[in-house]
Amino acid sequence: NLMCIPKISVTGHKNLIEGPKIVVANHPNMTDSCVLPFIFPEKLTFLIQASTFSVPIMGFLLRKSGQIPVIKGQGKQALNIALEHLSNGQTIVIFPEGRLNHGKSLFRAGSGAVVLAKNSGAPILPIGFYVSPHDTVIMKGKIQNRKTFAHWQVKGCCHVHIGKPWHIEEINKGSINHLRLREITNKMMGQIAELVTDAHNNAEPKDRSLRFSH
Repeated sequence: NLMCIPKISVTGHKNLIEGPKIVVANHPNMTDSCVLPFIFPEKLTFLIQASTFSVPIMGFLLRKSGQIPVIKGQGKQALNIALEHLSNGQTIVIFPEGRLNHGKSLFRAGSGAVVLAKNSGAPILPIGFYVSPHDTVIMKGKIQNRKTFAHWQVKGCCHVHIGKPWHIEEINKGSINHLRLREITNKMMGQIAELVTDAHNNAEPKDRSLRFSH
């Protein structure tokens, strides 16, 4: 159940199912997205904040590789593009928090991943990331004249715990009301939080007191 390659430790590799799916994960570091292509055999398409596309070089690479920008207030358009990718058998990656949590407790998540799962019929595959804070550095910058900072992994090991894929019950059963949508989203984030806790415990066996929450 444990596969190790330099700087990446993956638990739950058997849960990497074939076919279209929606990968959801916590987002503590900027380097998280760079880890996933080493784990998944297929091409991954990420939903990424549109402002990131304005970063020199990075923005060019994101556009060139066909990643999907999420423009504030236009989330439905991004989900429609993602739906087309899923219908073509591709894998979509979403960080439901919508921003970096810097290794702290998970932020309240958006419901886009659940809506996408309902409309596509694709399974949700939860993932938890953990990297020791001692193995990251903080890099500061500006995006659209706004000061930003992010943790980047520069050494050590990124611990990745992959959960079991699952389908929501409401596929092809009409619309989901707001309360039910939030309930399913919270369930998804609870799974991710448990996976992050497991990843932490694997990385820090002498400190199992920490539990991540959402």
